[in-house]
Amino acid sequence: MRPEEQDYFDALFACIDEQVFPVVRRVRFDDGTEPQPNECHENAARWVEENPEWRVVPGWLVSGLSAYGCCFDAHSIVADRSGRLFEITLPSATPTAFVSHRGSKAQFENILSCFKQHIYCCNLGG
Repeated sequence: MRPEEQDYFDALFACIDEQVFPVVRRVRFDDGTEPQPNECHENAARWVEENPEWRVVPGWLVSGLSAYGCCFDAHSIVADRSGRLFEITLPSATPTAFVSHRGSKAQFENILSCFKQHIYCCNLGG
């Protein structure tokens, strides 16, 4: 891992207390189809294309959180015009922890090209 990538995940973990739990919302696209599993980035982009008052929110699902680290999975959700966050891809009724990407779209796409998932371990020194 390059130092700038490590810095990115260090900063992301430092913001872990800002995780949110988006509302799960079942939607249908204009053609009547539903969002496809494992296609969150495409689903979010399509939803926003069909609903221009909404916006894509790229970021990371958070699981296995402990004082020692967690697992980050690249993920995209959507926000309505008021900023309320919605999960449209994962069908579970159980909300999933999400941390928004902080940075440019280009930076997220660059990180995404290398990391779809990252197991983050805190540097505990020593």
